[in-house]
Amino acid sequence: MASFQNHNRCSFYWKDKVCGESRGKDEMLSLSECNSDVSNHLRFCNMSRSGNMGKITEWQLILARAGKFNISEKELLQTKICSHHRQSLGKYWSPPKTCQFPEHEGRKTTLHSKRAVNLEISEKILKLFGVTVAAGSRKFNEPCKTWLFV
Repeated sequence: MASFQNHNRCSFYWKDKVCGESRGKDEMLSLSECNSDVSNHLRFCNMSRSGNMGKITEWQLILARAGKFNISEKELLQTKICSHHRQSLGKYWSPPKTCQFPEHEGRKTTLHSKRAVNLEISEKILKLFGVTVAAGSRKFNEPCKTWLFV
C-alpha cells in the first residue's frame, strides 16, 4: 500500500479533485481489495431491498456511485482508490435528500420518500442523460419519476 506522502492521485481523482486521508487512514489500495461488509450501509440507504443490492460488494458499490458499470477484471485490478474516495463513495456516503433527476425543473425540495435509486436506474440515467445519479440517492419526485418510466 502506497502512502500519500508522494501526493499520489487515485483513479477517482476526477470526481472531486481531492485525494488523501479519511477517518485516520491514508492508504492507496487496488479497488479489488475493497471488500468491507456494506450490508448495514445498504440498509441505512434503504437499498437492501432494491433488487440485486443485497449481494453487492464494497467495490461494486463504489463503482456504481462513480457511474462506472461493467468494467473488466483487468480494469478492476488496475483501479486505485485512496481512503478519501473509498469512504466518500462507499459506506460513509450519505444520500442527497432532494430529487436527483437530471431533467428536474424548478426548485429542488426535500423528498420524504426513503426509497432509493438502485443500480439499474442509476445505469439507465447514465445512458439516457450522461449524468451519474449515485445508487442510494432518493427516488425522484412524481413528475420526474413519471417522465423516466414512460
